[in-house]
Amino acid sequence: MEYPEAIQRLLNHANLPSTGVPAADGLLQALAQEPQPGPAVAQQLADVVACYEAINRHLNGPVPSQRSWADKVAIPLDRTLAYAVSTLLCGLWQHLSECQDAEPANHAACAHLSAVGHAVELGWNFVLASDFDSITEEIGYYYSPE
Repeated sequence: MEYPEAIQRLLNHANLPSTGVPAADGLLQALAQEPQPGPAVAQQLADVVACYEAINRHLNGPVPSQRSWADKVAIPLDRTLAYAVSTLLCGLWQHLSECQDAEPANHAACAHLSAVGHAVELGWNFVLASDFDSITEEIGYYYSPE
């Protein structure tokens, strides 16, 4: 996946207008359709992480850990990208808030949803840190979809 497609897919995951990607195939859409995060959510989360991988390589080079900080800091961040990720995170936290406010709260579903939000947030932070070669691997240290 190339950088422009990754941004379009992240916009879609955040329920923002996007071209070329079906609106029903996003992470927030999957969460709206699966009160308890299941296979569709896991598939969409994997796609978000794949987008992060493409963005990481675009912004930080093919091997981010070997590129100098000065070279990486010179690349400005795309506002559309930042808006997509910010909106995605806001949507995830909104779903979590609704889950926790539900009577009675389903603690297992809320915990899984929290882990999904944490994975999305961690992945973005790893992209911004700019020195991780594999976003997927780094997220895996903290989060497992099982």
